[in-house]
Order: sequence, then structure tokens, then C-alpha cells
Amino acid sequence: LWKRAKSRLVDGDMPPAEAKQPTAAEKAKLLAYLTAAAAYVDCDPARRAPGPATVRRLTRTEYANTVRDLLGVPINPGNAVGMPDDAIADGHFDTLAANLRLSDALMDQYFAAADKVVDKLASPTPTAAKLLFVARPGPKLSEADAAKQIVTRLVRRAFRAPPRDEDVARLLGFYDRAKAKGASFDDAVRATLKPVLVSPQFLLRIEEDRPSTGGPGVPVSDHELAVRLSYFLWSSMPDDELFRLADAGQLSDPATLRTQVARMLRDPKAKALTENFAAQWVQLRKLATARPTTEFFPTFNATLKDAMAAEVTAFFDHLRTQVRSVLDLLDADYTFANEPLARH
Repeated sequence: LWKRAKSRLVDGDMPPAEAKQPTAAEKAKLLAYLTAAAAYVDCDPARRAPGPATVRRLTRTEYANTVRDLLGVPINPGNAVGMPDDAIADGHFDTLAANLRLSDALMDQYFAAADKVVDKLASPTPTAAKLLFVARPGPKLSEADAAKQIVTRLVRRAFRAPPRDEDVARLLGFYDRAKAKGASFDDAVRATLKPVLVSPQFLLRIEEDRPSTGGPGVPVSDHELAVRLSYFLWSSMPDDELFRLADAGQLSDPATLRTQVARMLRDPKAKALTENFAAQWVQLRKLATARPTTEFFPTFNATLKDAMAAEVTAFFDHLRTQVRSVLDLLDADYTFANEPLARH
């Protein structure tokens, strides 16, 4: 802004001709100020308060990954109901909170998607059954107690925070009503899933507002840190180890945090860092609609385009999996190319 103001002054556009003009000394003083202001960057963290945390809706990708890791169902619920892609402003990421609105129409699709997930769990895979049915009624465990154990763990994982008694009680109400209508234990447990999948605590990433301490910011809780980590590196919910460390208040310990970041980057789920961060950072998604002029690139085709995209993703995955220096982004003497791309 100051650079633009300075250029207007230098070019004589401002002040306008009909306005009172500054003296030569005044103009020189103003130019000196604008020159300094245009070059100054305030790096003092004490004056960089970030403000309250923003509520974020899960992106379409994060939503699908979270359903996968929460319940183990072999379905992309967004695809199943024709959920639209998230809006991306030019030069931004699809995780920008301002663009992640939750309209009435989208909420209707979340309800429909939840039905698809619950239907899929009517015949659960071994993974899905293991993730959901963590307790079974038997001689030493009543159905009500088994249901409470299942729902308590479900709430903890789905809402990505320590389970609140009121949330568990509310969901057990759905279980009780299903049982009263003659549902089996498994069906009554599944009756608690739809309310979870359309809950604000599931669809949104919500952090507690904390009063400012006058410093550069306020530390988030260990559970909020776990969520930030997992959605940045995995585009999905925290796993059991992150939950365990957050419960113990150990995740924010610097040494523990470094260990967990290294572990998470080695995990196959960290491929999401390439697909959902790096690919957007270099605007790789624009390649899908790119078409160079045939006058200069007559041999360009879809096969070559796919190879170009694969080169970028393979490079970023190599940096992550081989723990390479980030400086390789600038001066690497290697790349990843198949024969058509190498010829090009």
C-alpha cells in the first residue's frame, strides 16, 4: 500500500491538481516517510497477536479421510452423494476458513452422506467392526454398559476431544430408543452414528477461545494441537497415539512433539501432505485444465500431462520419505521422469 502511495506521489497523480500542493520540503519529507514505511517489516512477535481461533469446516477430502479413519468404511461419502468440491480462491488453499461455508444445501448432503455410511456399516468389514464395536455384551458386561463403552470411545474419536458426559448421554438416548423399538444390539449402536456424523463437533474444527495474555498468542491445548498436527500432515483425525499423548498432556513437550512429527511423516497417511498441501502450494491442480499452444508444443498430450503431475508428487514424496532438505526444492540435481517426459 505504501509503495503504491509513493508511486502516486512521485508521478504527480496525488494530490490531485485542483488540491492544495505540498511544498518541495513537505513532499521530500513525505517521500522519505513512504520509502521507509514501504521497506519496514514489523517482526516483533509481541505485536503480532493472531486473534481468536477460527472455526473451520472439514474440507471434502478431510471429511472423507476422517470417516475412513473413524469407522473404516470402504466408501467416499462425499462422492456417494455428489458433494461439490470446496471453493478455492485464486492463490489460496481449500482449507481457507473463509471459503468453508456450511450452507443448508451442503448440510442436507451431509445428512444423506451419513445415511450412506450407516447403510455401509450394516454389513461391516472386519476393520469397521473392530473400530466401532470395541465392546460386546456378555456374562460380565450388560448391553447397556457395552453400548456406553462404544459410544464413549466413538465420541472421543469423532469429536477429537475428551468425551463430555452430556454428549455420551445424548447419543445413548438414540441407542435406547432403537432398543425400545426392538432393534438388535448392533443396530441400536449404529443408530448413534448418524447424529455423530452430522454433529458440529464432527464437521467443524472448533478451538476454545482464550483471553489474550498480552503476548504473541495463546498456546492451544494438547488435544487441539493433536488436531492441528493430524489435519496438516494427514488431512485426517488424530490416531490413538496422539490421543493418548494429548490425554497425558505430553504432546506439547518439544521433544515429544518432534518425535511425533517424525513418526507421522513416515506414516503412509502423510502422502496427504503432498496431495493436499504441496500440490496446492505449487498450484498443480491447474495443470488439469492447462493446454499449451499446439504451435510451440505439438506433441503435448494427456499422457505427458499426467507424467508432469506425477513428477511433482513423486518429488515431494521423496523429500518426505527420505527426510531430504527443504533446500532440495531450490537446487535438487535430480528429478522423477518417465520416458515421454524425459524426451520432452
